[in-house]
Amino acid sequence: MPVSGETIHSLSNYFKIIPSAATIKQGQTLTVFVDSANRLKQIELSFRGRKLPMNHTWHKDHKHLFRAFLGIPVGTRPGRYKIVARATDINRQSLSIYTMIQVKNARYKIQQINLSKKKTKLLDQKILQQEGAVLNSHFLKKDRKVYFSSPFHKPAKGRISSLFGLRRKYNSHEVSTYHKGLDIANKTGTAVHASNGGQVTLSTVFKSNGKTVLINHGHGIITIYIHLHKRLVKTGDWVKKGQIIGRLGSTGITSGPNLHFGISVNNVRVDPAQWINNRVKLFY
Repeated sequence: MPVSGETIHSLSNYFKIIPSAATIKQGQTLTVFVDSANRLKQIELSFRGRKLPMNHTWHKDHKHLFRAFLGIPVGTRPGRYKIVARATDINRQSLSIYTMIQVKNARYKIQQINLSKKKTKLLDQKILQQEGAVLNSHFLKKDRKVYFSSPFHKPAKGRISSLFGLRRKYNSHEVSTYHKGLDIANKTGTAVHASNGGQVTLSTVFKSNGKTVLINHGHGIITIYIHLHKRLVKTGDWVKKGQIIGRLGSTGITSGPNLHFGISVNNVRVDPAQWINNRVKLFY
């Protein structure tokens, strides 16, 4: 168990922070719980200058239990870091607690991608920046409601053709930024399912990313489906876990038909494999 500090253990005001792991790799997700004896008026988590809201989560034995999903950015330097939880209870008492975690190097490799001339033109930095700005505006959404209560599933059948975190080199170009999702390769038209329940916050067509769908699952979790051949949902639709939302394709920057599947955790792109393999702790 990680080392904690400033823990309040009195019977009247028990206040404790519980991370899901003491060690985490770059690009992974850590779940942080805070348990309190008293009802809290407000509570937030901070990590390396970022502040995250903590959301109340139900537990039959813990009435005042809060949870936050913390995405560890790929660029985080390996080392020991402090996670701090600060709160104010109904008696206006300020509470503070911290824990230390160890971030390890994920050692992401370089991947060579060969594109056709037509697809290479889509590597235009201006277009990529414009599309990135649109996507990032959706990743900033902080929804205190939660729309999932079970693990996330792999959204399409097929082989994993590219892993999260790989530093990509297109044709003879220099190494680009890291790969922000998993690529699932299969034939065009393969069904793409919602990895979990939620609301479609974006269904659009980009030049570089191709046909794209984003689903907000609440509590800072958003899933991303890119390079679709067809979109079968529109912005604002509510979807259930496993519902078909599109068809796998090769629109945008691709070397063949595949689904780029990504996950944003409170505006940090993280490894989806950890989520779909049920390695993210959802409940206390």
